[in-house]
Order: sequence, then C-alpha cells, then structure tokens
Amino acid sequence: MKRPTVEEIDNYMFTKGFNGEDEAEAFFDNFEANGWLVGGRHKTPMKSWKSAVNTWIRNYKKWNKSNETSQRSNQTHSQRQHQQ
Repeated sequence: MKRPTVEEIDNYMFTKGFNGEDEAEAFFDNFEANGWLVGGRHKTPMKSWKSAVNTWIRNYKKWNKSNETSQRSNQTHSQRQHQQ
C-alpha cells in the first residue's frame, strides 16, 4: 500500500463530508507512528487507508456524540448546583 499524505487524507475526509484537517493530521500521525500496521498488537500491514479513514470518521463521530452528551449532563448538573 502506498502511504497517503496528510493532504490526501484531508481531501478524502472532505469527500466523505468530514472537514477536519486536524483529524487528518491525527490519523496520519497515529498510523505513521505504528508503521501503518493494524489489528491486534498492530501486526498486520494496512491494506486500505481509505477504509481506515472511514472507520476513523465513524469512531470520531461516536466519541464526540457521547462526549457532547456527557458535557451537557455536566452543565445541567452544574446549573442545578448554582440554583440551590
């Protein structure tokens, strides 16, 4: 597999409706650091960086959705404390 550049990753993310250059850099840095290996204990060479980007985007959206819910819950709790 030819390793993508940050720009290629960013452009692909954009075609998927995801605009986040910081995430393209995070994706690149993450996989560059582990030699573009995936799987348990990172032993298998990545076959498709585009598929990995798709998974990265899905996980990003899940994590942010749960994080936003947690933040809203904390804000509500904080607001209740101020009202007391």
